Amino acid sequence: MVNIIRRVPVDPYKIQGLVEKNVSKKDNLIYKKNETIYIIPKDLNNGQYIHKLIYEKLVSEFPVSEFKEWTDGDIKKIRSVSNGKGGVYTQCLKKKNPSVLGAGRAYELYFYSAIMDGLVDIKDLRKKWQDIPNSIFNMYNNLTVVVTSKSKRFPIGPIISVDDVAGKNEKSDITITTLPKNGKNKFKISLKQSNFFSWGSAGTFNQKHSARAKKILLQAISQEIVSLDPNDENRVIFPSGIMGLRCPATDDEINYYCFGSGDNTADYIIINAKKAKYDNPQLMHMEAEMVYRRGKQSDVNELRPDVYLVVYESKSNSTALSPYKNLSVQFVNKKHAYDGDIKTKKKYTPIDFKD
Repeated sequence: MVNIIRRVPVDPYKIQGLVEKNVSKKDNLIYKKNETIYIIPKDLNNGQYIHKLIYEKLVSEFPVSEFKEWTDGDIKKIRSVSNGKGGVYTQCLKKKNPSVLGAGRAYELYFYSAIMDGLVDIKDLRKKWQDIPNSIFNMYNNLTVVVTSKSKRFPIGPIISVDDVAGKNEKSDITITTLPKNGKNKFKISLKQSNFFSWGSAGTFNQKHSARAKKILLQAISQEIVSLDPNDENRVIFPSGIMGLRCPATDDEINYYCFGSGDNTADYIIINAKKAKYDNPQLMHMEAEMVYRRGKQSDVNELRPDVYLVVYESKSNSTALSPYKNLSVQFVNKKHAYDGDIKTKKKYTPIDFKD
């Protein structure tokens, strides 16, 4: 007997039917909004199990379609890649680990608290000089942070407030509001420790910026640098000891993936800045390993040798590389691009790619 695979195209209503068939309405809230089905278990401990079950059922029931799964905070998400229609979002138990234990979080909080301390000092000074009118006091008493890197000075101020925006899936980690200067009074800052490796992720499809990553992969396939699984022509296999491909990033990629675009941008990328001293309560000095500014070609030129596009083996499927599976795309620094994974000792192999 020949097993016939049912090649049924997926749509939100069929996904909803599959969910309702396999997930109890008695123990879970299930509802559809637009093209997405939402599952909220009464017992959030069951969220991970439900997500895994639905993902396996979708792959089995709709073999002609491709699905991407990922985690967004405490929500596990599944989305149809083939036509972009239909998805399942499952609420899971929120992780109990303190946020400060997250990668780079302690440094972000350090930078934020250093500025907050400076603002508190100004506030305390204001209390001591209550008799001086605000208009006069503010002329001489406000906080400016001067970040110094390689003999370059980057003053930010006078500062009115600072907001911690880390963890909101944005390029910036803090936003500094200053007194208006040349029409601009908000500065978004991306903070990185010395041991960071990722400039940005390119897992999702972007019409302008995904084509090059796909071409690099296709070149690696054509040159037999990587191979395809004979049992699955869309599954990429890397040689032993190789975890992925590396190629220097373009200026367009640097601007997009390091600094962001639209409303989601970083005006400054500051690497490992530490409070050095106060000249007075109004002037805080910080020394940084590097500072890069958005919109400055000279800074992009400095960044260029340190930004690499890597296509690497992953448990998730990057829509940027669809229909190829088990791959993700990132933009990493030179050290990681050359060192690879220290634990597994796997490396990236270079690709000489030119548009």
